Amino acid sequence: MSSVEETSKNFSCSACKREYSSYKTLKQQANRKHPGQANNLAPNIRDSKIYQFKCDLCTYKYNDLYSLRFHMRKMHNVENINESRRKCTLCTYESSKEEMLLHFQEVHDVKIENVELSFIDFEAFNEWKNGTEKETKNKFIVKREATSLQNGEKPHFVCHCSGDYISKGKGLRHLKTQGSNKIDGYYPAEIKVFVSETGACSIKF
Repeated sequence: MSSVEETSKNFSCSACKREYSSYKTLKQQANRKHPGQANNLAPNIRDSKIYQFKCDLCTYKYNDLYSLRFHMRKMHNVENINESRRKCTLCTYESSKEEMLLHFQEVHDVKIENVELSFIDFEAFNEWKNGTEKETKNKFIVKREATSLQNGEKPHFVCHCSGDYISKGKGLRHLKTQGSNKIDGYYPAEIKVFVSETGACSIKF
């Protein structure tokens, strides 16, 4: 029985040896040109779980770029797919945030440490944040508006230094203390805040 095969660049139909750029196009052509075999041809590519495009922010995978872009806009509010990718500050590697954190540790031996702190209210947290910004010469800005939860809200701050600065240094410590507002790539520092109904704050930094 004929089957669908994926080449290194596209999808190939073994019934007629034609090649297509996406599974969607292949399925359409199979229905039109091989109506008697289409139901047998198209499902095979699904069953093999081969996908050309993967979302960098979750586990969803797609066989065409249009579907991935639609998913990124609807689920992650990302218009440009490249916005979801981070560039390493120490080399040319690019990846999702989760993969980048592993890259820092495994390739550059940079340990990413997390600290948990508590404050009596948001004002006390702001005093700590201002002191940390002066000490590290970094600025933490709100990444998005606070997410309302059943028992409080959850604002999220990221380091403003991730950006376009072209550094001559070789380490994250140098990038952090040399006084520039921008570095050439993704800097992993962030502050996740939880504000309870009583006003108390707990953070992961």
